Amino acid sequence: MSRRRPRSGPAKPATPASRAPRPREPRTARPQPNRFLVRGVAALVLLAGVVALAWHPWRSAPPRDPLAGMDVNAAADSADALDKRGKFVEALRYVEYLERVGQLTAAFESRAATAANNASIQVREQHGLAIPATRSSIERVALIRQSIARAQRAEDMVQSPGMKGAFQAARAGQIAVWGFEREAFAGYRRAAALGPLPQRALSEARWVSTMLRDPTTVVPLKSAVAPAAVEGDSSMARPAP
Repeated sequence: MSRRRPRSGPAKPATPASRAPRPREPRTARPQPNRFLVRGVAALVLLAGVVALAWHPWRSAPPRDPLAGMDVNAAADSADALDKRGKFVEALRYVEYLERVGQLTAAFESRAATAANNASIQVREQHGLAIPATRSSIERVALIRQSIARAQRAEDMVQSPGMKGAFQAARAGQIAVWGFEREAFAGYRRAAALGPLPQRALSEARWVSTMLRDPTTVVPLKSAVAPAAVEGDSSMARPAP
């Protein structure tokens, strides 16, 4: 392997730059943005966008009440007709309208409580099967709570101890049907303290007492069925105008 010979010739004179290294210019640190300020500005922009979308003219107005302006007697007749046909869920829209526009009475709230209770167990037929008319158990529980609240309002409107006891007995029978025997028994005792119980309420109270002693006891179904409110006229009572 041959070595390459260096070329002959005059050497290049050294320049000043080649003699000493050139000093580097100092780097200046770039200012870092304030993160909290950036996040705050971004949050304000986002909030302004949400507010603008919420109040934009394309926001649809709430739907108008289809029963607005309906005559009170016509609404009561519709609720009464649906109630007699066993369509309690459909009747409740008229009941709620009457509660909004009329002056409530104990008789009306008693019947409204019964309608709400019956709506919770209403069924409809689909493909040969009986299924609940309500959409879910959450809706059925809400109907029961409405029924109890209406029965309580009806009880608060009466002054007679006998009527108060009748309302309490009816409410005790209602919760007994749903399996709350202990609470139902306490309700029957409070009702009995206000006056003698009707024969049907007394029979239901005995059934609850039997179930508390031995839940395996077989009792006829008719003894366990209780109304949600005080029984009276089968027609839907009118609220006072």
